[in-house]
Amino acid sequence: GGIDTSPEQTFSINVTRPDNPVEVDFEENAEGLIDTVFAYNTTPAGQGSQITTRLTDDVLALGVEAVFDNLTGLYEVVNRNGAILDGDIVLLPSDNPSRYAELAIANRVSAFSIRSGSSGDPTRNTTVEQFGDVLLAGGKLYAPFVIANAGALGFEGFIAAENAESDGVFNDAANFGSDLVAYFAFSGANPDGVAHLQARGNNIFGFEDLPANLGISDNDFNDAIFAFSFAAI
Repeated sequence: GGIDTSPEQTFSINVTRPDNPVEVDFEENAEGLIDTVFAYNTTPAGQGSQITTRLTDDVLALGVEAVFDNLTGLYEVVNRNGAILDGDIVLLPSDNPSRYAELAIANRVSAFSIRSGSSGDPTRNTTVEQFGDVLLAGGKLYAPFVIANAGALGFEGFIAAENAESDGVFNDAANFGSDLVAYFAFSGANPDGVAHLQARGNNIFGFEDLPANLGISDNDFNDAIFAFSFAAI
C-alpha cells in the first residue's frame, strides 16, 4: 500500500458450514473492476444457521508488508447492490456515502478484524491465532471494507477521529496521501467516487488504498489482497 512499491499483504479466509460450501457472488464490469455488485452470499446455509470463518495459515507465506497500516472489516448488506438499512430506510451506497460509511462501520461484524501492512512491521499483522473463529449468520449477505492507515487506531478509534473532525462529514475524501479513509467494494460509497476493488483471478481480489481525488493513486490494487477459499466441514 501507499505511494511506494512494496510487497503485497495477502490473506486467506476459510468459510465453512456443515454440509455444503458457502457461495460467493460477485460481478465485474468491462474493466474488470467490481464496482456495483459484491457480496458474500451465505443464504444457502439457511436462516438461523451459523458459518465459521477462519483466517488460514496461507497468509504467513504470502507476504506481510505494505507501506500503509490497513484495517479490514466485514458488514451485512441487504442486497447485492450493497444496500444497508438506516432504520426503515434502504440506503444504497451512493444515496449518502457519509451516512452509509458511518452505519456500515458501526454495524460491522464485531469479531471480524484484520490488520495488514502495519507500515512494514509484519509483527503487527493479524495472525491466525488472533483472528480465531468468527461466526457469521446464515441466510445473509456480507461485504468487506478497508480503512487505509487505521490499523493502529482500530475501528472505534477511526469512528472517534471522524466524529471529532470540524467539517462534520464522516469519512470525507483524503486531504493528504496517508489520510485515514474507509473504502468499500461499492464505488458509490467511496468519498473519491472511484472503485477500490479489482478482480485479480479466481476468487482473488485486491483493494487499492490510495485516494484518487489527490491524483496519487497507483491503481495497483494490491494493498490488501483477498484470496478466499471455501470448504465443507
